[in-house]
This record gives sequence, C-alpha cells and structure tokens, in this order.
Amino acid sequence: RSLALGSFDGVHLGHRRVIESAIAAAREQGLTSTVVPFPPPPPAVLRPALSPHELSTLERRTQLVSEIGPDELVVLRFTPEFSQIDAERFAAEILAERLGAHRVNVGANFRYGHRAQGTVSTLSGGKPAASRSSRNEFCRLEKTSYSRVLPLPRQVSTMIRLPWEIPR
Repeated sequence: RSLALGSFDGVHLGHRRVIESAIAAAREQGLTSTVVPFPPPPPAVLRPALSPHELSTLERRTQLVSEIGPDELVVLRFTPEFSQIDAERFAAEILAERLGAHRVNVGANFRYGHRAQGTVSTLSGGKPAASRSSRNEFCRLEKTSYSRVLPLPRQVSTMIRLPWEIPR
C-alpha cells in the first residue's frame, strides 16, 4: 500500500497534495492507494480545552477524500490508548504489519507515536519508504489560523479551497 497519513481535518490544499502523492505513487508502483485519517485530531483527545474547533466532520472528510480518488480509506481512531503507542511500535506494527505500507506520504509537520516522538526521518529508517510534501509546494496553514477567522467563512473557504461548514 501507498499510504497518505494524517488527521486530514478540513482536507485543505496541503492535505490534497499528500493524498494525491500517495495515489500517484501507488499507480507508479502497482500498489493500493490508502488514506489513513486519525479522528478525532490528537489535540481534541490530549488537550481538549486547548483544541481548535474541527473544520469538518468525519463524514464530510470521507466525502472529500473519496472525491480525490484513493482506492481505500482506513480510519484509525485516535484514543488515549492509541496515543500511548511509541513511534517504533507504530511504524512496525500498525504501518508495516497491519496496513502493509510500502510507502508513506505525510505533510511537512507530521509527527507520530507517543508524545509525537516520531518524524519523517525516523519513519524513513523503518520498512516503509516515507515522503514528505515540501513546505514550498503548498501554503502551510495551521488549524489555529482558521480558528482566528471563524466569523469570516468566505475567507476560510478561500484558504482551503472548499465550501466552509461548522461541524455540529
């Protein structure tokens, strides 16, 4: 499998780039393209009081991801127990064994494992080949940027290039 890994909250242009890279790599290498989101976003589980508002529901994200065209979507729920898995175990047991990853595509600021100890560099040392979308290839927009402009839905829609909605 060629995986696109991340929370994909909002499925903005940067997320689309990661997913499209996974799809292209899968086609080139004869693999299955798989998008793997981690709902809810880790801050919502680990620091709920400080977590920005989610940009879209899982149902909406699933719809947006399916429009991009991967072969499959595998949802890994982010729970307090899941957050305890260390980076090495996550790469070996979840990515390589359970998901059969041959390639992993992530965003520029992707971290994984307990206390976010894993990076693209540490992932590249394991079995799956990892690639990272360059910060220069797309505008890096943090969710906190969206939170600051919540009263201005048109501005947010322009930033993420999708119609804006507030999940209920």
